[in-house]
Amino acid sequence: MESATRVKGCIVNVGVNASHGSIRSPLFPNGRFILLPIPERKGFENCPEILTYSDILKDTGSLRKRILPSRHFNTKVHNDPEFETYTYGDYPGSVPKASKLKRLGTGDYIFFLSRLVEFDGEAYGTAGFYIVGYLRIERIFRDIARKPSQQILSSISGNAHVKRGLCCEQYFDRFWVFKGDKGESSVAETAVPFDRHLADRLLRDAKGNKLSWDCAKSDLQVIGSYTRTCPIIGSNDEVDSIRILLDLLLN
Repeated sequence: MESATRVKGCIVNVGVNASHGSIRSPLFPNGRFILLPIPERKGFENCPEILTYSDILKDTGSLRKRILPSRHFNTKVHNDPEFETYTYGDYPGSVPKASKLKRLGTGDYIFFLSRLVEFDGEAYGTAGFYIVGYLRIERIFRDIARKPSQQILSSISGNAHVKRGLCCEQYFDRFWVFKGDKGESSVAETAVPFDRHLADRLLRDAKGNKLSWDCAKSDLQVIGSYTRTCPIIGSNDEVDSIRILLDLLLN
């Protein structure tokens, strides 16, 4: 990793959440998981390049119907981030909750946080937040407003926003794509719990103060509120947040 004083990171909340009802990302007893993306917006049903939940769950065999109700199998998904070519897309220039991503550059990190729900093979249990992977940024493609050149497409065509645009050009709508260094980016083998203890170590509020834990809310709700706007993490005299996360993910 580059000098700790120069490297920044951002925590981005991805995947389905409580608002998606019966669509849940399962966390297995051994710590392995399946990250289920949010459903894609309407209008892409006839775009073969865009995956479905059935595609995401293709290797789960007989478990598939217990992981996800069959009525959702053919639903198209917004598979972002993706860990085959290591990309993540968002709208830092126009969506306030993503604006902090503009502060990242080459060599910085994006860590992905997701709501996973314990699953024993038969039924779902308790939900929690977990770090599920990361990108070390190799290149940033900003404000993509038209179909990119073939050279650029060869690098980012796996991204969900690019797939939208290739299906319907109006969706080249000034999104950004963060391309990860394949050798230094990864999906986690086992999910890393992002609990109250870890959140207290790594996060601060907008004024730089320690987190305030509202007794009227669950820890899950508090963490969700603090990570809604992609908090920036890095290094200071007290803690090297990036190194802590990398060590947890890689060990």
